[in-house]
Amino acid sequence: MAEFYNDQWRLPNNENKDKSSNYSMSFDGSSQYIDLGPSNSIITGNTVSVSIWFKTTATARYYLFQNKRSSISTNISLEINNPSTLGSGSVGAVVWSNPHRFLQYRDNSNLCNNGNWHNLVVTATASKLTLYYDGEKVDEFTDSFVNESSSDSSFIGLFSSTSTVYFNGKLDHLSIFDYALSDGGVSVNQTAGGQISDLYGN
Repeated sequence: MAEFYNDQWRLPNNENKDKSSNYSMSFDGSSQYIDLGPSNSIITGNTVSVSIWFKTTATARYYLFQNKRSSISTNISLEINNPSTLGSGSVGAVVWSNPHRFLQYRDNSNLCNNGNWHNLVVTATASKLTLYYDGEKVDEFTDSFVNESSSDSSFIGLFSSTSTVYFNGKLDHLSIFDYALSDGGVSVNQTAGGQISDLYGN
């Protein structure tokens, strides 16, 4: 499992090393993103789960996490506010199944851009693709994840190196598992940090 989060809050004495981070990563929507290096070093098999926490009030389409199969094509990604699917306030995932599969969900009573912390998870295997939002299963396909991750960079908060659409909001605890989280596993992962707003406060 790989995990990416802001650990700068531990300085200078590493005194909080056994606690959850209380500072998220803030992105200004104009130039900030994280390059994780080659996509084929991030996702290496045909079974994977990707989880991320996010907070935003923006309405534009954003990629929270993007793993590439080429410079212009997605291997697996997590996104929000896709106008081609359910629009502003929706969550989704794109998974390469030759062709792509689009998993999507929109809850009018709990929009993803309502300024609260939310958890988004996709699991992908040789037989099933599943999307979870705030610990609940919200979409699923009976299909295969065909991992074709390339040497192109994976990104947090950006689609590609040539994109000019940068995420605007806060992200934390991107976790990548080399196995499929179960429904119960997603729920445990989603609630393991307790009340996210109480932990982060920002």
